[in-house]
Amino acid sequence: RVEMADTVGAQSTDSVVHSGQAESESERERHWKAVRGNPDDFSGWTQLLQAVDGEEELTGAREAYDAFFERFPYCYGYWKKYADLELKKGSIETALKVYRRGVKAIPLSIDLWLHYIEFCQQYIYHSSTDSHAVENQRRLYEEAIRTAGLEFRSDRLWQAYIDWSKVQNELPLVIQLYDRLLATPTQQHTKHFEQVRDFVYSHPPQYLMTPQEYQTLWTEVNQGADGSIEGDPSRGLERVKDRLLTQRQMIYQRTEEDVQKRWSYEEGIKRPYFHVKALDKVQLDNWTQYLDFEISQGNPERVHLLFERCMIACALYEEFWMKYARYMESHSVDSAREIYRRACAVHLQSKPAIHLAWALFEESHESVDAARQILSGIGEKYPSLLSVRLQQIGLEIRCGQLDRASELYDAAFASARTPEEKSFLSSHRAGFIMRTLGDAGRAKGVLRDGLALDPVSCWSFVGDVT
Repeated sequence: RVEMADTVGAQSTDSVVHSGQAESESERERHWKAVRGNPDDFSGWTQLLQAVDGEEELTGAREAYDAFFERFPYCYGYWKKYADLELKKGSIETALKVYRRGVKAIPLSIDLWLHYIEFCQQYIYHSSTDSHAVENQRRLYEEAIRTAGLEFRSDRLWQAYIDWSKVQNELPLVIQLYDRLLATPTQQHTKHFEQVRDFVYSHPPQYLMTPQEYQTLWTEVNQGADGSIEGDPSRGLERVKDRLLTQRQMIYQRTEEDVQKRWSYEEGIKRPYFHVKALDKVQLDNWTQYLDFEISQGNPERVHLLFERCMIACALYEEFWMKYARYMESHSVDSAREIYRRACAVHLQSKPAIHLAWALFEESHESVDAARQILSGIGEKYPSLLSVRLQQIGLEIRCGQLDRASELYDAAFASARTPEEKSFLSSHRAGFIMRTLGDAGRAKGVLRDGLALDPVSCWSFVGDVT
């Protein structure tokens, strides 16, 4: 009887487990069905991720997170959640891969870089006595600074690198980092100069530079007109420190001017991170004005950085992607093409205007097949959208493919939903037949058919055809 009770109990437990798994899979499929039906529904995706987070197996979570990031790669908080999930249920190696993907997808995220660095220090480079571990940590900090150090709000990243260097007792590196930071416009620029001042006056100057540099500077500030060394050694040290600070104050003052030029624009950025909620007009105008200002300053590196910052906050706005692409087109056609690809393949998959702009860009650079492919793709998604149909027709006319243009007119007319649309297409086609094919009689016939459908939409072309 005891053995039978144990068997029954085990079967009951298995039944509960299988039942829970079935409910979990059912909930996951319900959320998948929702996001497949409306892939732009951000809340639907977050509900799916919440559902898979609670599952024991990682397969479903990986599939969901990977699909989510194909549409919303700028959500740094979800990269952190994904990495934490891999660390908990997967391995250190798989969590590391997630972090690497994350900083590649959103390279200006200071928060994600700091989480990534902290992760590596705790799980990858945990031995502080290992020279290779220290060097690898330094490389990681340098990568983060090269990638995101020019971001106006990158102060915490710089501070983390400086603090780590102090722990390693690498004082020359600390002063070098302060020099780089002072030359970079950041939000806490004044605070950094105060930290430099405290650092210089609290350390013997010979420890902040190479022996040769120290000797040169000592001689320069302490040598009299006759070549003799003036004053006592302690006073000589103070002169060296004063010169060190004076040099850095000059850097600070130059950078302070750049900070002040940008301060009002930076103050106007209330939401520097990605969110699906619409930005108000004041913030959108601020981004536009800030970009125009930075372009007028003529520093391509800073313009590129600001555009990338803008794309995070304004990822769902076609006009900013097009502004970015137009700017880059004058510098690099390939770079402009990549901007259009990012916009259309990731962030704005369902927005027609940016796809039409991309197609025109490709056509203007003699990539006609690419333009056709782009128009075909958005045309399949929106078969009744006249702007897409008309651009396809215009492309074929400009390429001299008049028979193909006529076929596209037929397809557009067949897919038109209202008499007004059919009438408009008739008038448009009549103009094509008259101007391009030179057949006035046929054009008038097409125009009459259009007038019969809707005289108002067709009337504007009557003068051209008659």
